[in-house]
Amino acid sequence: MVNGRLEARVPDQHGKEQTVNVLTMGDSVGEMQVYTEQPRSANVYAVRESDLVRFSRETFSDLQAKYPQLTLHVTRQIIERMQRLITRKVSRTTLLNIALVPLCEDGFTKEFSSNLADAMAQYTKVLHLSSRKVDEILSSPGVSQHAPGEVNEIRLLTWLDEREEAYPYLIYETDADLTPWTIRSILRADRIIFVGEGHALPEERRIEKVLSFLEGEKVETGRELALYYAREASGIGVASRWIPLLEPVSRHYHVQTQADFRRMARLLTGNETGLVLGGGGRGGLLTLVYCKLFER
Repeated sequence: MVNGRLEARVPDQHGKEQTVNVLTMGDSVGEMQVYTEQPRSANVYAVRESDLVRFSRETFSDLQAKYPQLTLHVTRQIIERMQRLITRKVSRTTLLNIALVPLCEDGFTKEFSSNLADAMAQYTKVLHLSSRKVDEILSSPGVSQHAPGEVNEIRLLTWLDEREEAYPYLIYETDADLTPWTIRSILRADRIIFVGEGHALPEERRIEKVLSFLEGEKVETGRELALYYAREASGIGVASRWIPLLEPVSRHYHVQTQADFRRMARLLTGNETGLVLGGGGRGGLLTLVYCKLFER
């Protein structure tokens, strides 16, 4: 794989497909079939826009003869995948492209993206990109908006691929509309996070436009929802107004303070923390008091 993300899935006892392996940049697929000349045991899906290089069996054999260490590398990959299949454990990769898609007109996506990037930087190496930032970095106004097939698109894609190789996490701050930059960000994303204003009502027309694009492109990327409270306000909004319009949504966040951003960052980077309290009744209440004291 040159770039992108694939998922290998096998049917369970009820016929429902379960993900058993996630493949990212530098991984390969189909080696076992080259050795055994048998059909694949799993279905492989591109869950985001991906580029792959295909080798014939003859070319693969020539490469093995020329580079003996390749056989060891491939064998190790096969063994690891078989172990995950036996234990039903999905490979966990840290490589993640996140597309932040605004669902309101307020224009707070820049602030939200910046705060999230700062919070994630406490746990990992992350790069925050927007169309404006890309134009400035490449010293080429409008380069981020090149449509597929245009001559300068190659320069942009090459640069983005290099950034993806250098950073385990990329945050794509999309534009307010479905511009070429927004479309490219969504298609390159491993996770889509819809960003809405916490106390506002969902803008159904905007949501329908985004979902129509996702369905038309057959985008299977996982979806999450973040309700952002940019202004001071008491209480939190009602996520149930939003989630039915965006299904399937695997997780939602209420984000207002820097602590909320840090919690979101921990969940996105695999650094989440949990607390288990034992005891019930009066003892259970007492442990909550102790937790508050420790926090202070």
